[in-house]
Amino acid sequence: MFLRVLVLLISVFSFSEAVFAKCAFSNKVPVSAALPKYNFWVPVAAAMRECGNVTVNIVNDVSNIGVSRNQGQNKVPQILGVTTANFDAMLNRNAFLPLDGLIKRYGKNLHERQFIRSNGKIVAIAIAGNTENLVVHEDLFKQQQIAYPKTMFELVEAAKKLSNVKAIKKPLALAYKNGWNVANSFMNLHLANDGILLSKNHQPMVNSKEGIAALKLMKLLTTLIPENFDDAGPATVQQSLLKGEVGIAISWASRLSQLDDNATSRVSGRLKILPVPSFSKDGKPSSTLWWDGFGISIASTRQESDAAFKVMMEGLDEEMVASQKTAAIWLMNSYKPGRLGKGVIDAIERGIPRYNSTQTMVMLHTALGAEIPKFLSGQVSAENALVASEAAYLAAAKERGLVN
Repeated sequence: MFLRVLVLLISVFSFSEAVFAKCAFSNKVPVSAALPKYNFWVPVAAAMRECGNVTVNIVNDVSNIGVSRNQGQNKVPQILGVTTANFDAMLNRNAFLPLDGLIKRYGKNLHERQFIRSNGKIVAIAIAGNTENLVVHEDLFKQQQIAYPKTMFELVEAAKKLSNVKAIKKPLALAYKNGWNVANSFMNLHLANDGILLSKNHQPMVNSKEGIAALKLMKLLTTLIPENFDDAGPATVQQSLLKGEVGIAISWASRLSQLDDNATSRVSGRLKILPVPSFSKDGKPSSTLWWDGFGISIASTRQESDAAFKVMMEGLDEEMVASQKTAAIWLMNSYKPGRLGKGVIDAIERGIPRYNSTQTMVMLHTALGAEIPKFLSGQVSAENALVASEAAYLAAAKERGLVN
């Protein structure tokens, strides 16, 4: 599911063929890059190659690439394209060179929201983002005189007001499919309510007042969504929006481009896209950031790292972004988001956390996905579901020697 979310980030956007101006400098140092097989890297790589002496290899899994100089200089790419799904695993292998000095020298056009830090040092640069957005049927909201919800509880009230509108089948659509999706929804609410998922020593912390509150809210929301919610994933939510069957939905930004396509959408031009409401007033949106970006290999020499970083800055320059507005939701300073990307940028500016795909987080996510459906279906209490989630997580983590 992790890779599926990231593939969605790029699969529904389109890049344009473009001829870029010559690179701002003539690169004399051989630079190699290993980039994931995602469409938005194509125009970036084209702009990089304009600098000369640049080799770009498209690979299925960058995390399998060696990072030790002992493997031979020519076998270690200086530029590593990374994603939410593989970043933490590569970080644990000490794959990345700290970038603070390079940013100071060459990264003047980068934005603070792009910096991925570890132990206070910048180790990667995010270039494109994806998160969940709130999507509302603007015409229905105006007809029913409903204010756009800013908190999840205002969302509940808005959905209730739409319950009797005959033009739609249900007021609300959410991705509550058993497993990854329902766990993701819980984690988003838990974090938005200032909850902690795992302690610093990897102990689970979801069986808490924040966790109970998140589950109770989810249970309330199930009364406003289709009855088969346990089988409704992001694709189902997207189809409900395209067919005009719901008045409100929470959907990944990467799935929204079709909403304005008259050939596929019955509600083209009538949907408003906003950040997901916060759990409480003045809180952060109830979502997390999934990102794609790059790091510089720890195996690079000073000369190689300087050249590689400068080449990447050329690949991400203002000209490339301007010519590829629909290729991705870019995070660079020069990107001016349209209505499909504005919700993502707004959510980032409001402080949503990035999703951490550590081994332990993946295990907790899996445990929650197995136990939360039992609560939503009425089989167990909220507390029992969270107790069982923590127990399942601890059993898996201990088996792999990750917790004592």
